[in-house]
Amino acid sequence: KMRAIQDNALVAVIFTATGYRVFIDNGANSGDWNHDGDEILLISKKLPSGVNIKLPTTFDTPNNRLRYNGRGFPDPSTLDGTGLTGTVTIQNQYGKQRQLAINRLGRIDQS
Repeated sequence: KMRAIQDNALVAVIFTATGYRVFIDNGANSGDWNHDGDEILLISKKLPSGVNIKLPTTFDTPNNRLRYNGRGFPDPSTLDGTGLTGTVTIQNQYGKQRQLAINRLGRIDQS
């Protein structure tokens, strides 16, 4: 969120079962959801063994992606229509889960 505001650019988050990638989606093909060679990769995180992201997330189902605009707000089309929120659930090898939710203002809460 803060990087989107700082650069006044689209910042995309792509979730996979084993991690996530965050990049500035502002290259020649701006807004295409692909990390192109002229775009800055901010984070590429692989989760520890035994920890995974339960798919699908509620972000742009079934694509499992979220995007912030240059004002730091999530793209409403990537949020769940009923409450304009999105959630991702992380689970460890013992079945214990944590849920991260992002609301329409971009605030992150965990439970």
